Amino acid sequence: MKKSIFLILPAVMLMLASCMDSASGNGGAGSVRVVLPGSSRDVSGSDRADSYTVSLLKGGKVIESQTAVSGGAVEFDEVDAGSYTVDVEATLSGALSGVGSAEVAVTEGETASCSVLMSRVYTADAAAEYIESLEAGSYKVIVAGAIDDAGIEGIKTALNENNNKPLVSLDLGRTTGLSSIGAAKFQNCTALSGIVLPEGIGSIDENAFEGCTSLASVTIPDTVNEIGQFAFKKCTALESITIPNGGIQVIASSVFSGCSALKSVTIPNSVTSIGDSAFENCSALESIVLPEGITEIGYKAFHECSTLKSIKIPKNVTKIEAYCFRYCSALETVEIPESVTEIGERAFESCDALVSIAIPDSVTAIAGLAFLNCYGLESIELPGNLPKISYDTFHTCKKLKSIYIPVSVKEIGTYAFDKCDALTTVNYGGTEAEWENITIKSNNPPFESDSGVTIIFSNGATKTL
Repeated sequence: MKKSIFLILPAVMLMLASCMDSASGNGGAGSVRVVLPGSSRDVSGSDRADSYTVSLLKGGKVIESQTAVSGGAVEFDEVDAGSYTVDVEATLSGALSGVGSAEVAVTEGETASCSVLMSRVYTADAAAEYIESLEAGSYKVIVAGAIDDAGIEGIKTALNENNNKPLVSLDLGRTTGLSSIGAAKFQNCTALSGIVLPEGIGSIDENAFEGCTSLASVTIPDTVNEIGQFAFKKCTALESITIPNGGIQVIASSVFSGCSALKSVTIPNSVTSIGDSAFENCSALESIVLPEGITEIGYKAFHECSTLKSIKIPKNVTKIEAYCFRYCSALETVEIPESVTEIGERAFESCDALVSIAIPDSVTAIAGLAFLNCYGLESIELPGNLPKISYDTFHTCKKLKSIYIPVSVKEIGTYAFDKCDALTTVNYGGTEAEWENITIKSNNPPFESDSGVTIIFSNGATKTL
């Protein structure tokens, strides 16, 4: 392939060797001076841009913009003291050809002279050709102008077929023409280390970035209102993500499953549902704030989030689904609201760090194995309207010392308290006569004769088994 694309701009262009302050005499304000590349530099005319647009920003907002030509300088006068950003865009033959930015601190009465490192901007086709030429290393590739699915496919092919295995952070923020990132568009693209998506796209479709094991950063615009299932599954380098505060209502099934480095997730208030296995095996996730508008948390949603320490269930959720927090071995605190009526099978299995948990009276069903192998659980108070304790519910809760069983309970299932060797006290919400009417199924050693367990009844009477 031809390499003429390298004549647009040099890969990097240092606009000034250093940043410095000098006296300006402006009194209470300062100024910012940006010197542009020009005749003093040993560069060919083909390497220069036709013009530059220089913008001064504070807090992400443009204060002032100026245009200059190569060899000139731009000065922003009467600038209040503080921290600013200088953005530069280079234009060649009427098209954006380079961009750069730098931070600058303004001091009262002084001029801050600023250097900006420029990066070349490519068309989609030129970007693919450039990526094909890269040696091993890390690169940032900025793409501008029109792009379509074919352009995306060309870039993906270039990334996958470069045998030098460069890592590329791809900035599509200045492109136009995309309405979505289609299904599997970057699937298994292990050379992709970062992505900035353009404003205007409405969706990231299923499997779009699945298996991008080097993907460490993702910038999603507010225009995105749908992220499909498996979209970021097994992106094992991804450490944080902000879901845009747009129209996204569903965190789809398995969307972040297997993102083992994911530590931080920001979920917008628009979200009402978290799908099955959405964060399964996110083993670095220590905390997550769930918006109050969420009404559904799916099966295995946080399964094997082994460093998750706390969770607050939103007040509109009615069921904690099966396997939801299974193997969350660091989980210490759980807040369950009055809206919850059911806790699913194995929901908290092997939550080793859980010492106690308050279950509201709204809960009328706790499925089997719900607290299986919760080795650290020492006490629990069951809800007042629970009709039965299901099979294996507290099996192998070795530190469980005390439990409150309400009078509503009429059955204790098989193995419900098997291997609860530390259980010595049961507070029962009824009388001894009512206790005798409970059906206690096999393999519940604490409730067998000569166990030594003391039953304390509601009237203050006691009975030692």
